[in-house]
Amino acid sequence: MSRPERTGAPEQFYSTAEAKKYAANKRMNEVQMHMAERAVDLLQLPAGKPALILDAGCGSGVGGQVVASYGHFMIGLDISQAMLEVAESTDAGDVLKGDMGQGFRFRGGSFDGAISISALQWLLLPDDAQREAEERLLAFFTSLSRCLRSGARAVLQLYPEDAEHMDQVVAVAKRCGLFGGVVVDFPNSSKAKKFFVVLQRQSADKDLAQAIFDLRALQEGRLGKSRGKRTGMSRRQRMEVMRASGAVGGKRNRDGKKLAVLK
Repeated sequence: MSRPERTGAPEQFYSTAEAKKYAANKRMNEVQMHMAERAVDLLQLPAGKPALILDAGCGSGVGGQVVASYGHFMIGLDISQAMLEVAESTDAGDVLKGDMGQGFRFRGGSFDGAISISALQWLLLPDDAQREAEERLLAFFTSLSRCLRSGARAVLQLYPEDAEHMDQVVAVAKRCGLFGGVVVDFPNSSKAKKFFVVLQRQSADKDLAQAIFDLRALQEGRLGKSRGKRTGMSRRQRMEVMRASGAVGGKRNRDGKKLAVLK
């Protein structure tokens, strides 16, 4: 049986018919719910304190329902309109359409945590616009690092094809100021084994700025705009990149919490 991410783009694979079939599959929903519960547990959020959680690749909204059951609030992002329509029919929180492989522009420090269930493996292959895995992962992790508050965790469950894919995910995340490792549940079971990348946003603005700089170089090279290899940047360039990306600054509400809105 071929892997879904090798059959085409996710927005094509998760058609209206597939989204309905997915939502009606009780067994599949139970598995997704258990993985989402595990992901939220690994976030280690303070008890009794509602948090704002990003669900990247939220799909039909199962993760959002789990987040809500813990007393937290979710904003979900997914590329499939059909899956989002299913999510909107549930108590999954607020959802919006977007490609996590192109990044997202929430204000810096908006989220107290992030989860992603069965989505990240879609970024490990080139997309229809010929963005390679490194570029797509950089776009995702720079956005993720930027929108998490300092010290917040991200827990990303995925189905890697091999160890190299997992190593690549962790390495790119580290370049973006997200540090951690891999948790493997049921490591001795071929069917039940689950991989979770557990990361923490550290105060590494220099690393994040360099990653954004590297991402732009990859994008310009793909579009034929590259003027040669760029490996470093000045402090002034770092600050300019951070301000332009929304990683610094941003309005706050009356409680002092940054608003989680798109720029």
